Amino acid sequence: MAVSDFIKSLVPGAQKVRKKYNVLASLVIAQGCLESGFGTSGLSKQAYNLFG
Repeated sequence: MAVSDFIKSLVPGAQKVRKKYNVLASLVIAQGCLESGFGTSGLSKQAYNLFG
């Protein structure tokens, strides 16, 4: 998956976090990218767990 596609896939969830917890969606997306290696880590591939 291309980086831009990965980021686009995170947007809906990040927007929900913004509404519920008042955390900037951009921060959630950035942290998800960092911790999962842009969706390439084993944990993100197997369980879609970006924050592990």
